[in-house]
Amino acid sequence: MKRVLLTNPYGPYNLEWGQNQYDILGSRLQRGQGPFTLTSQTPCLALYLIAENINARTTVMEYPHIEDFVEELKKGYDYLGIQLIAMTVHKVARMISIAKEVAPQTKIVIGGYGVLNLDDPPPGESGEEARYILETADHICREEGVGFMRKLLGEAPAKPISQKYLPLNSTSFPGLEGKNFSAKGMAAMALVALGCPNGCEFCCTSAMFKKNKIYVATPEETFQTLKHYCRRNGGEATTVSLMDEDLLLNQDYVRKLGKLIQEDKEFGLRKLSYFCFGDLRSITSYSMEELLECGVDSIWAGVESSINDVVTSEHKIEKRTCDDIKSTFHAMEQYGIGITASMVLGWDFHTRENIEQDIDFFVGLGPSAYQITFLTACPGTELYNRMKKIGRINPKMTYRDVQQCNEGTFIFKNFEMGELRNYFDLAHKKLYENNGPGLFRSFQLNLNGYETCKNSRRPLLREQKAPFFAERVQRTYPILEACAQFAPSETVRRKVRETEEKYRSLFGEPTEEQKLFSQGFCGLIAQRVEQVKEPKSDAPFDPPVLRTHYDLQRSEVPLVQVGRDGGEPVPMQVFDEPQAAATC
Repeated sequence: MKRVLLTNPYGPYNLEWGQNQYDILGSRLQRGQGPFTLTSQTPCLALYLIAENINARTTVMEYPHIEDFVEELKKGYDYLGIQLIAMTVHKVARMISIAKEVAPQTKIVIGGYGVLNLDDPPPGESGEEARYILETADHICREEGVGFMRKLLGEAPAKPISQKYLPLNSTSFPGLEGKNFSAKGMAAMALVALGCPNGCEFCCTSAMFKKNKIYVATPEETFQTLKHYCRRNGGEATTVSLMDEDLLLNQDYVRKLGKLIQEDKEFGLRKLSYFCFGDLRSITSYSMEELLECGVDSIWAGVESSINDVVTSEHKIEKRTCDDIKSTFHAMEQYGIGITASMVLGWDFHTRENIEQDIDFFVGLGPSAYQITFLTACPGTELYNRMKKIGRINPKMTYRDVQQCNEGTFIFKNFEMGELRNYFDLAHKKLYENNGPGLFRSFQLNLNGYETCKNSRRPLLREQKAPFFAERVQRTYPILEACAQFAPSETVRRKVRETEEKYRSLFGEPTEEQKLFSQGFCGLIAQRVEQVKEPKSDAPFDPPVLRTHYDLQRSEVPLVQVGRDGGEPVPMQVFDEPQAAATC
């Protein structure tokens, strides 16, 4: 049987603007929330998905140092797969050079969205590393990765894809890792599709797959994956993040998945839900009741800008088409649908006169999580090609600029280079001081969801979603006192106290257990208040190396080793059968 090594680029990983870019919560979705900012670590999903679905003895290695990489290569592999993102082109070129020297018999495969950057390197780069990768790697994957690797190994590429043995995201407060502040939670992901037909000019996904959508899971397969993770979570209510750039665009898919969840006798809507990506155009093609009944828990909605030029100008972001953005967000809020909203700074129609108004509109939408980015021209995208054609690509642009934190990949029409960073910081400040911590906003939404569903005439909402929301708000009630005590403004403190009164009117006085947990959470946040006063470390992100072995000759489930002295690998904690979940 063939042996395969899959890895991400070596560490340590430099911070950008003081943040670890591998931490999607701390650097993006909850950026700037002081003591309430959560930190997260998201696994390289693609590597694990490939490992689970090829007939080979496969090791996935995350966060190696160079010496770890060399040590592993010496064990003798038939194929080496390296995940490439734009910032790591130089590292990947070095890894290929090392592999050719240490293991010349090993075939090298390079994949990931970073391959878009190889064909037309940014002007601040020599292009030597890109040419070396293209000329030296044995294979460049520009398609869906599981099928690509199956073809290399002589397997049928179109076999169903299993998603049972993927690691979970981890979430904590910096410096307080290991403290369980939210019991019975799970951060699981599953892939539905790659690519996006919306074709936004800045989108790497659309560029990579030529505006096509490639499904890797049917509604039935996604449903079984949701159930698997619910069992893995001990049968508790479980929300899985479904990876699809615009899941809601395919109404037939969403409704088939929803019907399967509704008719499920084991868990049903009381236990199964999912986070998904959508856009304002696709969201408004459903009623809020239908979204909840189809299993939707929260949606990433691309607002991008409130100014209609985002749709009508050369940018042509047609997915943002919506008659009334505020009403749509308000309806989602009333039905308890979580809202992760994204905004882009630096459109050609943005000026010093209107950009702050655009920010204020976005803040007023009250998203429970958010992403503020600059309009970024990634090589290979339509935006990059358009800006290059008219001579507006930043002549100093490097691979390091192809990320959230950059000073400008192209010359902005109405701003100086670096000027937009002031608005970036201002947007995060306003979001926190007006809306409060994301933890609080999520509580508000869940409380709204309970109130709406318990009074609904629709049986599914009243009988299944109302108890779902009730369990959530009762479990997370203890966060409120800390949100009030350590609120960033009087506006937020008032909102917290009003929400607390609303909770009491719906559920009565808090229990003794809730009061005890509330005291504990206040103490935890008090610790964080002191921590955030300390000077921030500029030490790079350098987690322990993680090896996960997919080898049916050794174990039916993957074996995991953490650290350079991790000892013998241990089985990944996975339950599959209902009775197994019940006894854990």
